[in-house]
Amino acid sequence: MADDLTEIYGRLAINNDEEEVLDLGSIVTEENDDKVALMLVGRLLTDRPFNVDAFQQTIIQSWAMTGKAVVRSIGPNLFAFQFFHWRDKEKVILGGPWCFDNQLLILSEVTGDEPPTEVALNFSPFWVRIRNLPFNCRINAHVKAVAGCLGAVLEVEDDDVGIDKDRRVRVLLDVRKPLRRVKTIKNKRGMDVVVEFRYERLPFFCFLCGIMGHGERDCSVVTEEGREEGYKWGMSKSVTKKG
Repeated sequence: MADDLTEIYGRLAINNDEEEVLDLGSIVTEENDDKVALMLVGRLLTDRPFNVDAFQQTIIQSWAMTGKAVVRSIGPNLFAFQFFHWRDKEKVILGGPWCFDNQLLILSEVTGDEPPTEVALNFSPFWVRIRNLPFNCRINAHVKAVAGCLGAVLEVEDDDVGIDKDRRVRVLLDVRKPLRRVKTIKNKRGMDVVVEFRYERLPFFCFLCGIMGHGERDCSVVTEEGREEGYKWGMSKSVTKKG
């Protein structure tokens, strides 16, 4: 009985120790803070198996940096990237979206306070072309207003003349939502006009539901009735190349 009580008290002592909160905020971490400032966390948007070593080698090579970067796997589909110069990190951020085997790599900066599993990795920047805008609705303010239905507008490409078939805008897309294909606007005469969105460097996405990260075979969003209706998205209508 005494042995049983000793075992019970031992377990209680361990549990009490586990409940104690250790404050790390008072420890000076300037060197570590500098490293965090040059770090990105990324998630490969796929449920399919992939070669982690090949991913790490390929993605670093595709960035073509002046310096180097270290990549570590920190969870399922989750990676940490440590840069050593702000120019290399900036190049990667501005050069996105990035893909491996046509699967999107979602990247995010971190504050350092969050654990790896709590980094929000649901948004990625894309260049989008807005097509069929009326000629008198093509200034940057118009473009920004239209692109706002897609997500946060990061940049509007300058076009002083305004007679090209497209206006380009960089938007932060929520990868959990379907890709928007069109938007109905009213021109200055009050008439409805349908404008189209064409996405540059679009990764693997589902032609049934329009969401990135899975294909039609693995789609759990569309019902069987929806499948019978056929594809609502297609590469020719959704994707374009720069130039």
